[in-house]
Amino acid sequence: MQVKIVETGAIEELCAIDGATGCEWTADLIGNHDAFNASQFYREQDEDGKDVLEYWAASQAEYNWWAAVVADLNKADALKAEAKAAGLWSEEVERDYLDVESNDLDTHAAACVQFLEDLIGVKS
Repeated sequence: MQVKIVETGAIEELCAIDGATGCEWTADLIGNHDAFNASQFYREQDEDGKDVLEYWAASQAEYNWWAAVVADLNKADALKAEAKAAGLWSEEVERDYLDVESNDLDTHAAACVQFLEDLIGVKS
């Protein structure tokens, strides 16, 4: 998902990928957490002479927050795959992983990464 930073005009990329399916789901993630309705992101268009370019626009602070969440979610997917490949995954581990709780999306994503790093024995 392309994001134009309001303050600078720079175009950045947010890309949440489901590790199991390869599906890009960034817009679903952001929409499911109501960030489009909360005006954290809004649609913009530019014309470059020939084409109309459409993208989402956000402040630098909003982009940074979502970029960190997306990075943690992508990392958690990769670590989960690594744990499964190493034979560390079980029904009990799955239950414990699903029980990782936090009130906020950013802290939940970070807690999932921490859970998986602890499981695998990775040092941050």
